[in-house]
Amino acid sequence: QCTGLALSTIHKIENGRVSPSYENLVRIARGYGVGMERLVSGEEEQPQTTRMTVTRAGQGRKMRSTHFEYEVLCNALTHKKIMPIVTKVEQRPALTPSDLEAHAGEETIYVLSGRVELSVEHYETVILNVGDCAYFDSTLGHGLRALDETETKVFWASTNSPDER
Repeated sequence: QCTGLALSTIHKIENGRVSPSYENLVRIARGYGVGMERLVSGEEEQPQTTRMTVTRAGQGRKMRSTHFEYEVLCNALTHKKIMPIVTKVEQRPALTPSDLEAHAGEETIYVLSGRVELSVEHYETVILNVGDCAYFDSTLGHGLRALDETETKVFWASTNSPDER
C-alpha cells in the first residue's frame, strides 16, 4: 500500500474513530500525492492558489492525536513547503525508542510555554524551556513530551519534501 498504513487504520481515520498522529498524516499525504493542507482542511475551506495566507490568533484548524492537540496555521495555502503548527504538548511517561516516529523532512520546535523533553534518535534527550528552539532531521526517530502540569505549547514547523505533495 502506498501509505504504509493498514487499510483498516485509514478507514478509522476517515470515519473519525481514531485521531492520526502527525507522522501518519505525513504518510497519508505522501501516499496519495497531496499536500498536508488537503488532509487538514475542512470541507468549507477553499484552498488558495496564491502564495500568501494569514491565520488570525486562535483561528487555525484544530486537530487531536494521542498526546498532542494541534492548531494548523496558514492551512489555506496549497503546496507549501513548511507546515506551521501550534501544538499543546501533554505529559506522559518517559519516551522509549518505540514511542519515536520518523518521516521525511526537517522540523523545528520553539517553546512558547511550559517545558518539554525532546528525544531524537542517536542524540541525548534534551529539556527545552520557554524561548528555547531545536531543529532536527525528521527521518530520525523523534518524540516530545511535556514535563510539567502547566499548559505546554510549542510552535512546531515541519518541511514537506517534494515527493510529499
